[in-house]
Amino acid sequence: MVTSRREEDIQALALRYAADLQEVWPDGPILIAGACQGGIVAQAMAEHLLHRGRDVRLLALMEWGFNLRSYPGRVLLLYGEESRFSSPYRRFSEPDRAWSRRYGEVSAVALPDAAYRELFDAKYVTSTAASLADACAQALARPPLEVPVDGRRAAICLAAPPASLKPGQPLTIALTLKNRSAYAWLETESSGLMLGSYWVDDLEETLQPSDGRCLLPRIEAGASVELGLTITAPRNAGRFLLVVDVVEEGNTWFDPARTEGAAALPVEVVPDAPDDPRSERAGASGDPHLVIDGTARFGRVCADELLFSVPRGARSVRLVSARTPAAAPDVRTLGVLISQISVEDHAHVRDVALDDPALSAGFFDIERGEASSWCWTDGDAEILPTLWAGMKGDFILRFRGMFPPRTASREDGLADPKRDRTHAP
Repeated sequence: MVTSRREEDIQALALRYAADLQEVWPDGPILIAGACQGGIVAQAMAEHLLHRGRDVRLLALMEWGFNLRSYPGRVLLLYGEESRFSSPYRRFSEPDRAWSRRYGEVSAVALPDAAYRELFDAKYVTSTAASLADACAQALARPPLEVPVDGRRAAICLAAPPASLKPGQPLTIALTLKNRSAYAWLETESSGLMLGSYWVDDLEETLQPSDGRCLLPRIEAGASVELGLTITAPRNAGRFLLVVDVVEEGNTWFDPARTEGAAALPVEVVPDAPDDPRSERAGASGDPHLVIDGTARFGRVCADELLFSVPRGARSVRLVSARTPAAAPDVRTLGVLISQISVEDHAHVRDVALDDPALSAGFFDIERGEASSWCWTDGDAEILPTLWAGMKGDFILRFRGMFPPRTASREDGLADPKRDRTHAP
């Protein structure tokens, strides 16, 4: 029992216990429990371990009858049902309202008929032990709410790293990402983890910290996935370091020192010579293609039509193409010209207005001629999932407009449900 509840004494004990635990258990998940006033020290200890990046999988507070202290992790409240001190339902009508605000996750277990200080009596100790064992097993079977320091271990291998690029050139690179840790990484929606890239110059200044991003699926410990990441070269010529790493968006990169897992590759950014006839194609990165949830997908491309097969569950879709400087005095850098868009499955064809809100970043304002209208992309245009809401199964995304000539015939097993549908060029 803690004889003093002075904050200084609580923190001193917690720091001592945390240091001792670090020494005997330097890696792996941690389960901490405290009874009555011991729970105050147990929670402070858990907080210090979380601050050190440890995986505190469960904090069990037994016979807790004090004011709640905020804690971002998983908490088990274990108490006697008949305890007037620690049973929250004997003191409040809806205690879970406070739990949801104070704890990351919480579960409450009441031992029937047990009163205060009886959890470890002979009559109830078996039930107490069983409740603790069950809660610990459940906590260990689930991933931590936050990725601990020893869970931030990745290996990234680029299939064909670029040696040089043009200023502002977009390029989708294929790579393999391996989870080298002992923890499963949850999908982006649950964990905030993404694959990302940024550039570093000769002065070690970070450029374009939000350069490329790719949503991640769930990746089990030791597993690998193949992904595609669209990067964009710096606007200025020079020698740069391209860094590809896993990022917990808004918090930290897995390997900010670029020594344990991040891919760091030197890339020369070189503009075309002014008299080079290819300069009007500066920034070209091949045929127009979609990047679907981080993976490049090539469809059917011809002079006036792009046709792509898209899975129904796609969450992130971008239309990526070569970029061409517009003719003066227009200062824009242009991708492809779009005059019509449709979304099609085997039962429906939905024509999309060029000012549809789902056509997000990367689409310029609509331009109009005497009999037609169109808009340009900037070479990396985002399309929101609301565009294909209600489609039955996989669908076709069709663009009509003006597109660069093909360098080779390339299709991704495309099945066009409206192959014979006629359209105006």
